[in-house]
Amino acid sequence: MPLIGETEQEVVEHLTFASARILVVDDNTANRQLPLDHGLAFVTALKPALQGVVFDWDADASLVGMTAGLNYEQQFETWSMEGQTRLTYNHLDTHNSSSELIDFDANVTTFTLQIDAIKPIDAKIGGYPLALVGHLGNATFLGSNRDAVGFDYFFEAGLALETDISQNNWPVKKLRLGAMGIFGADVSTVEA
Repeated sequence: MPLIGETEQEVVEHLTFASARILVVDDNTANRQLPLDHGLAFVTALKPALQGVVFDWDADASLVGMTAGLNYEQQFETWSMEGQTRLTYNHLDTHNSSSELIDFDANVTTFTLQIDAIKPIDAKIGGYPLALVGHLGNATFLGSNRDAVGFDYFFEAGLALETDISQNNWPVKKLRLGAMGIFGADVSTVEA
């Protein structure tokens, strides 16, 4: 059967639909039109109830934070170690919102620890020296809402190649390309 031709559709103000096709296997033209008619009627009926929350909502937010941290660097005979730890507190608060339903305020406190072991290797790229970098890290969320995203900590481990371009006097001193895995209870991913 050919696709349904132009049909009259109700226009819903301030609502845009991405183009999509729904395949309904049926020889009856009326049965193919039903999902479209009922879908638009459902959205149109809900629009007044969701106005300002799902449709046309607006809110301003403020974010205030503080961070304290320590850095550590140690040069060994053939390799070096860089470490850093941070304790960060952020407060996020909405104001001037279009509805009380979208108002919120939240406090987020995180503790992070990252350690990189850097070992120069006998290779160059474009005349720049290369090094192999092993990375270990941890992020832990603290406070009463520490598991708001479904987990309260994660670990990270990775391996990368690094090149030192500091001889160019550019704002960027090193470039690093590698892969890192993030894992923990209820969380896992891989980044490149």
